[in-house]
Amino acid sequence: MASILFGFLCGVESVNQVLKRFVIKEYYFKLFVLILLSVISSFAIHLGRYARLNSWDLVLRPTVVITELSKLLSTDILPFIVGFSFIQIMVFVFFLIRKAANRLLNTISSLAII
Repeated sequence: MASILFGFLCGVESVNQVLKRFVIKEYYFKLFVLILLSVISSFAIHLGRYARLNSWDLVLRPTVVITELSKLLSTDILPFIVGFSFIQIMVFVFFLIRKAANRLLNTISSLAII
């Protein structure tokens, strides 16, 4: 369980780094990037978990990768991808809420000291 949470938190930090690196300020574009990255990540997790494919298989066994991808492109994996994407987005939202709450508490505590 701890490794799953650690993976989610690493994903959240990766999205934060992407958003900072490319200086995405528009809210709807940030949301689009977040959803796109979550869907791609969920698909990749499904590939690794159930199709047992790894990144080096693209180089070492490209025909196997193409065969497995053609098997996976169906509506059977849609619940996994949607569900896992939703979980990733919720973890990101909770992370942002926590970050905003910490900023607010720091502001309040600095005002109380003065």
